Amino acid sequence: MTRPQKVYLETHGCQMNVRDSETILGLLEQHGWGFASEPETADLILINTCSVRDRAEQKTYSELGKYRLLKSRNPELLVGMAGCVAQQAGAEALARVKGLDLVCGTHNIHELPGMIGERRATGHPVVRANFTYDDERIFQSPVRPSERKVTAFVNVSIGCDHQCTYCIVPATRGSEMSRRPEDILAEVRGLVEQGVREVTLLGQNVNSYGKQFAGGTGFGGLLRLVAAVEGLERVRFTTSHPADVQRDLVEVMAAEPKVMPHIHLPVQSGSDRVLRRMKREYSRERYLEVVGWFREAVPGIAITTDIITGFPGETDADFEATISLVEEVRFDSLFSFAYSPRPGTPALKLDRELPPEVGAERLQRVQKLAAEIADEKLAAMVGSGQPVLFEGPSRQAENELMGRTPSNIAVNVPAPLWRTGRTSTVRITQKMAHTLRGEITGAGEGDQAA
Repeated sequence: MTRPQKVYLETHGCQMNVRDSETILGLLEQHGWGFASEPETADLILINTCSVRDRAEQKTYSELGKYRLLKSRNPELLVGMAGCVAQQAGAEALARVKGLDLVCGTHNIHELPGMIGERRATGHPVVRANFTYDDERIFQSPVRPSERKVTAFVNVSIGCDHQCTYCIVPATRGSEMSRRPEDILAEVRGLVEQGVREVTLLGQNVNSYGKQFAGGTGFGGLLRLVAAVEGLERVRFTTSHPADVQRDLVEVMAAEPKVMPHIHLPVQSGSDRVLRRMKREYSRERYLEVVGWFREAVPGIAITTDIITGFPGETDADFEATISLVEEVRFDSLFSFAYSPRPGTPALKLDRELPPEVGAERLQRVQKLAAEIADEKLAAMVGSGQPVLFEGPSRQAENELMGRTPSNIAVNVPAPLWRTGRTSTVRITQKMAHTLRGEITGAGEGDQAA
């Protein structure tokens, strides 16, 4: 009996890439593939790539270079790249990576099984890296029969129509395209039937969801529809562009208990001058106004953000404005990066590019301040009772489960495996570096042994 083919999949980057990798694995499993835990045992090695920063892109090419030795030992081994770097490079990747067999762009994942067949039939590398806006298959998410999960990502849109000067997303994900509400709801219902209790709605900019549907459902309306799905316990979403936040979103979060009190609201800079150079389409004052809306309507809401340091032309005064914004908002956590020039982005044409060491020094200062604030917020949770949805075994210790609070903080708790997928009241007993520890004090509805 012929053994099943196995794929080793390595994922770089954001939640959208994680979701795309799940789709890839689901597709291949439907075509009889198994999964390799190590590249040495695989028939196909595939990297799902990220190009949002230069370091991430270079990591892709470095990893592919390492796999060349495995291919020299096993000529039948296929090596491929998918995702944003693949979309950006296209056929040029074949010249850069010797022995590369497959290049699959962000809109072409559904073609991957056919690409593998074509590569084996012809003996020639196969490249698919073209945007397709009239094919609903770009949203498909094949179910993996071998995997049951408590949480899941659900695409609601792809691409972005904003033109932030530093951002490569429009070049790698294309123009914005929203998925039909009925298709989203059908996927959510199917996930709930499989045991999923929490979904995270994904889009490069969820706040502009549905704008191509004349008079149709906007993002606030979509949240209401998803929250109404019977059996679904929690709804999250990411990412929100501050320029497109509407009161309707705030009202839904305040009124709908299933929508978790957490929003990721990237600010990038606290300086109006830098925001204009970034073409972010909002001011510092407007951003703070939106933050005020959420904090007034949803007491205790967790607000997280992104910040870029060392953007071309960023002065000491501009950077101090960012520091003061972080101090004023007191973000629950933030992702921060030194500016990384990306090919084809308008920022490359801006003058006064800063030395890398300036951006790095400023980055360290932002991260230190953010860590102090986050640490204080975690410490303030010790002693409180939190409803925690358990997602599965903890990586920190045996006989423990990991779950998350409504504000999206990971909590590790001594608990039996059967509680996976249940929500229990947990008393927070200890603050760790970025997580919490606790003990179960009460059970949520339906929290009982299966």
